[in-house]
Amino acid sequence: MENLKVTKNKFITNLSASDASIKETRATLLSKGASIAANALVQKVETEKLALEMEISKLTDLAPNNSYSLKPGGDDFDAATWVNTLHKTKLKLNLKEIELKAAQAIVDEWFGTDGK
Repeated sequence: MENLKVTKNKFITNLSASDASIKETRATLLSKGASIAANALVQKVETEKLALEMEISKLTDLAPNNSYSLKPGGDDFDAATWVNTLHKTKLKLNLKEIELKAAQAIVDEWFGTDGK
């Protein structure tokens, strides 16, 4: 067989890649996918938290519809319903803040720049 001189092309490079470079390529792709998923979770929870904050804002706006109204809270204000709804919404917000902290901790721990 004569000395076969072939310039390396992509096909040859991929066939002769070492285990380390193959693993690094796969790990990089997996890391990117997992990082996107983790950040998407953080954004989802942040959006849900914002919705709860907006709901609380609406619940606590007891101002009349206009400046001369003598009926703050509206015509059919029910104190017990208002208190229960506000309580449940604030509780949901507290739980959502814990959920957000846990989701962000995953991003920080697994995809932070310190590499640990």
